[in-house]
Amino acid sequence: GLCFAWGANDFGQLGTGDEKPRPQPEACALDASIRRLACGSHFTVAVDDRDTLWSWGRYQAANAPTKLAESWANDHQGIPTDARVIDCAAGDEHAAAVVVVKVGGNKAETTKVVYT
Repeated sequence: GLCFAWGANDFGQLGTGDEKPRPQPEACALDASIRRLACGSHFTVAVDDRDTLWSWGRYQAANAPTKLAESWANDHQGIPTDARVIDCAAGDEHAAAVVVVKVGGNKAETTKVVYT
């Protein structure tokens, strides 16, 4: 679905593409349908309906939502490019994702938790 946010936006954590505060709900600048969302202290992570992990706000390359795998600010080496992200969580200064990955080059899959 659509993602709306409001509040201080000091670090772009609202995903509006800037750092201006929003007293009323405003749609995030995100070209995806979101199914999971988690807010940290100054950043946000989300999973879209194509199992892709997005992030925006503090510690990110831009204030607009960016795919985690394309953001220079994240150590996403633990998430393979063909992984399916099924859930996400955020804390004060960390994020976690539950991903499904291929095992041994075959069709078998396993689930693991990745932290950033």
